[in-house]
Amino acid sequence: MNQPSILIVGDELKNFDITGTLLPDAKSRWFSHQGCVLHHVANGQEAIACLNALQPDVILLDVGMPGLNGLEVCRQIRTIPQCHAIPIIMVTALTAKEDLALCLEAGADDFISKPVSGIELRARIHSMLRIKHQYDDLQLFLERQTVLEAEKIELLEYRNMQLEQQVEDRTAILKATIAREQLISRIASQIQSSLHLQEILEMTVQEVRSHLGCTQTLIWQFQPNWSLFTVAKAVTSGLVIGLENQPYETFFAPDWVELHRQGCISVVADIYTTPMSACRQDLLEALQIRAKILVPIFQGERLWGLLSAAESHTPRQWRPEETTLLQQLATQLAIAIQNASLFEQVRSDRERLKTLSSRLIEAQEAERRHIAYELHDEIGQALTAVKINLQASQRSLGMAGDSYPIQESIAIVEEALHQVRNLALDLRPSLLDDLGLLAALRWYLDRLSQRTGLAINLVCGAFEFALPPKLETVCFRIVQEALTNITKHARAASIMVQVKQQGDKLQLSIRDDGVGFDVPAARHRAARGASLGLLGMEERAALMGGQLHIRSLPGQGTEIHVHFLIQYAVMSST
Repeated sequence: MNQPSILIVGDELKNFDITGTLLPDAKSRWFSHQGCVLHHVANGQEAIACLNALQPDVILLDVGMPGLNGLEVCRQIRTIPQCHAIPIIMVTALTAKEDLALCLEAGADDFISKPVSGIELRARIHSMLRIKHQYDDLQLFLERQTVLEAEKIELLEYRNMQLEQQVEDRTAILKATIAREQLISRIASQIQSSLHLQEILEMTVQEVRSHLGCTQTLIWQFQPNWSLFTVAKAVTSGLVIGLENQPYETFFAPDWVELHRQGCISVVADIYTTPMSACRQDLLEALQIRAKILVPIFQGERLWGLLSAAESHTPRQWRPEETTLLQQLATQLAIAIQNASLFEQVRSDRERLKTLSSRLIEAQEAERRHIAYELHDEIGQALTAVKINLQASQRSLGMAGDSYPIQESIAIVEEALHQVRNLALDLRPSLLDDLGLLAALRWYLDRLSQRTGLAINLVCGAFEFALPPKLETVCFRIVQEALTNITKHARAASIMVQVKQQGDKLQLSIRDDGVGFDVPAARHRAARGASLGLLGMEERAALMGGQLHIRSLPGQGTEIHVHFLIQYAVMSST
């Protein structure tokens, strides 16, 4: 940790008791281990001028300075955005409550009366440094969270743009093909109606055999060793092909495969009149092929397989348009294969994004839990220790002196302790981990009702079995986000939260009687990054397999319903 920097603003340095108070000594835990850096300026103009350069952690400001007094200096400092979080302790000879209130109204965080007590000043500086340090940690966490959310949205937008571009490219190819030929248009539209590759292949061989009137149509796929295996077939009723389920590799020599890799088409009118090797003719006889057209199918630059149309018993003079048809269909199949591959890639990417989102939310919850524990255990204990020390000092003074400053310090520490505890509870209520969802919701809704004056009712029944911790966290965060939006925007008088378990289903509902809103317009704004609350609730629900529905109309309140399958949530949590 860097040494704390303290800026002293006043024309008389003796008013601050620097030697006995701020320099390191054996009795001060903070300063004896880490010391401090002191800066002194004599007037308010110099203080304002040096703020950007010094960036102090605490400002000690004398009220009674000639020229620009401390109150006006404090007001001007608070107008500087980067100085909003710097604690300011006013040093004043004024003791009337009205005068001290002026210090707070000017923007001061604390004040101490002259003559300055070294013990009191050290305690106040120590407290302010702790609060400033915790505020800086919280700001860093919020900045990190904002960056992570922005990166996630940027990744989603980039991937959506890629997908849209891919769809546009494929659609352009199909439109050009449809414009060229009526038959290809019909087959292409059927191909595009499904992303299941096997379904497309089987539909294609049926359409080709029916249109050409041939006895058999097959699609073969090359295996890693360049043998061929039948992946789809359409044959005349009663035709039995002896080798239809076996790989065909006898005559696929490397040079013959290379011809297909170069895009060559094989057209045979009659195997008995076309020159070919004896082994190849034997294989075609075993496959009951008398005449055939063989067209290569590519996936990108890779030879994927072959499309075959054949006559089993008679020769056939294939027309050029029939060959062209198979070529066009092979192109369409290549698109279908590529689309299926892209679909699988998109599905895999979506699963990856879902996993990353889940890990991000888990990391956020872990960070919230860590900071909450730090606030409660470290800062809370430190403030409690300060309070105990102040109370001990008050008792030791007895009637010997004025104990009002100590009483006021105790009140300030108690308020800081209360704020620290509230902040820790807002970040991660311990009830959620210790007693579960219903106890945490009761605590949260009671607390919110007391703070806002809203009538909030919780309707719930006994759970048949314990819910997964992740599902409880998701439900709590959805309620928390929904009620935050209601208190900010809905102008509602009453809210009802309902949680019930029915068999393997969990239902969560939030209703309010507020002004309502236009749901489609809100979704549109959220998709453009105007508000992340709605997207956050939907994403949290989706990660647990839940479905979130929102019903709202202007002037008619809002209803939010979320349904979860508990078994799916259990599987997602393991």
